[in-house]
Amino acid sequence: MFKKNSVAVIAVLALTFAAANAQAGLSEVTMQVIDQDAGVTEGATTTLEPPEVAAGEGREQSASGLETATTARERNREQVREQVREQVRDTGEQVREQAREQAMELRDRSLDARSQNRP
Repeated sequence: MFKKNSVAVIAVLALTFAAANAQAGLSEVTMQVIDQDAGVTEGATTTLEPPEVAAGEGREQSASGLETATTARERNREQVREQVREQVRDTGEQVREQAREQAMELRDRSLDARSQNRP
């Protein structure tokens, strides 16, 4: 479970990083609109620039994604810690039970041996 969650967190972080890098370069990209009937030699008729709002929104979404990934990672760590605590508790209970059973067995053997040695 820990490995599966780790892979998911890594994937989210990689996608967040890729989106941030893609949006960082977005302000440098321009589109050239060419009329369908125009020949290749006529060139571009209009240059469109992406709005600045899109870049800002992208940064906000990237930050939100990073926050979500960090929260998920912390939640996963807490779940793993709780699982370890439960396993330690269960193991301790099993060891105690085995020790009790062995002590009872030894006591019973000792009592049997004493009763057989009495005249």
